[in-house]
Amino acid sequence: MLTLYGVTDEQVRSGFFSLASQASRLDWWSKYGDILPDWFETYLSLEPAASAIRSFDTQFVPGLFQTEDYARAVTRLGKPERARRGD
Repeated sequence: MLTLYGVTDEQVRSGFFSLASQASRLDWWSKYGDILPDWFETYLSLEPAASAIRSFDTQFVPGLFQTEDYARAVTRLGKPERARRGD
């Protein structure tokens, strides 16, 4: 196909050949294929090729930025009965 489309740059061709050789490789999530929804497998397969992963949440601070006190307060909001018992 590369020849047909006139791709002659060896570096570009090499990159495509590398991708093609990895196409049939099974990744870590393959063994969980029976329990993962098809749409989620698509996201998992794209993640290794990503140069950046961004997340936007209007309700919570991302996990890596949470302090222990913040996590405790959020948990208590979700389980008010536990906050009354002092857990």
